[in-house]
Amino acid sequence: MSLHSSTNCSNKVSSSSKHTRPEPEYYYSFSLNASDGKDTIRIQCTDPVGYELFRATASEMVKLQSADKAAFNRRIDRAVSKKRTFLCKACTVDFSGKFTFTLAINALLDA
Repeated sequence: MSLHSSTNCSNKVSSSSKHTRPEPEYYYSFSLNASDGKDTIRIQCTDPVGYELFRATASEMVKLQSADKAAFNRRIDRAVSKKRTFLCKACTVDFSGKFTFTLAINALLDA
């Protein structure tokens, strides 16, 4: 394969080797809505919690989604259709003088 750098230049860039790129590694970053009958809150989840919920890495879930959509949906349904107990932490965030708080899951207590 030859690539010309421009029409006014006589230099060529040649590549005879085939480069393989490593497969991307995916990670979990998502929100859950949790409710107790009175109110609903949004909780942020990261990679360790996603692994505990789905019993698979995010990369494995991406492969499952493309290979077997029905199995992927069953795994999602199994993970989110249960009552769960979480250990959460609350964080305050200052956005230009406006304070908000977020909840993040530290661990699933009933995994």
